[in-house]
Amino acid sequence: MAERAPSLKVDVFYGLMTLGTAMLWVILSGWLMYFYLPPEGAPLVAAPLYGAVMLAVRVVNAVLALPVGRWSDHTRSRWGRRLPFMFWSGLPLVLFFVLLWTPPVRGESVWNLVYLAVVLLVYNVAYTLHQIPYTALLPELALADEHRVRMSGWMSGFMLLGMILGGLAGPLIERMGYVATAAIYAAATLPLFYLPFLVLRERPGRQIRATERLDFREGLAVMRRNRPFLVMTAAGILYWGVTTLVQGAVPYIVTEVCLASTADTMYFYLAAVLASLACYPLVTWAATRWGKWPVFAGSLAASAAVLPLLLVIGNLPGPAPRTQGLIWITL
Repeated sequence: MAERAPSLKVDVFYGLMTLGTAMLWVILSGWLMYFYLPPEGAPLVAAPLYGAVMLAVRVVNAVLALPVGRWSDHTRSRWGRRLPFMFWSGLPLVLFFVLLWTPPVRGESVWNLVYLAVVLLVYNVAYTLHQIPYTALLPELALADEHRVRMSGWMSGFMLLGMILGGLAGPLIERMGYVATAAIYAAATLPLFYLPFLVLRERPGRQIRATERLDFREGLAVMRRNRPFLVMTAAGILYWGVTTLVQGAVPYIVTEVCLASTADTMYFYLAAVLASLACYPLVTWAATRWGKWPVFAGSLAASAAVLPLLLVIGNLPGPAPRTQGLIWITL
């Protein structure tokens, strides 16, 4: 008997969580550094120590991923083994997102640094506790490849929508400030983390029992022998690292290089996201025509070629700096 596809309602409600996390991610990656290290010269923390905190938190986050996955695999509850993690981490995720924008001291202070480190660490722990079980739930909701592709398509669509909505934060920040903007986005995303529980249900019969899986050492051995996986993992780490770096640099480029306002950052983000959306059919066609790997590698090479040009925005002849910045950030 053919596997029955999840209903459209399951697709949509599952994707709502991606919408929420995408909105928070865009705001954090785009504005947190600008908030703690403003270009006016009144930082809340020392710049090198800010970088050290970011690195330390990311390392801890990476280390936690495997234990959280194992913990989720071995959890037994009437809700299942994924949903409890997602339920209990949703509220802390949103709460500590808001707290990131409320440092205790005005001006540069070591207390702000300690506060940032603790709050960001707790936020990332909550994020890991939510996202690891969340992503593991998809193949348990849809077993057939075509069903997984369909659900992944909804997730991609919600991610783009979240990036668009998160890109609107600039005008709100300029008009209302960081804390009020964070509170608005928190109020908007909190229902997205909890409405799906009205629909999503785990099915124990579809789960692979933890005892049937490879143990940790066996898994590492298999992973080390899987060269394509290692290449893709390394490429993914580099890609998301550079993407986060560019996201954090955009407000500085807009306000300091292009001499635009904070609110104008919205147009730079929206142009880039809409251009990405327009490229979806082209990428799909190219992947079908030449294969996924050539398209993936070619896109990374093109990104590497375009990235250095961000350093010469405003120094090139021709269009005004604002136009140059809009073009290159979109590319």
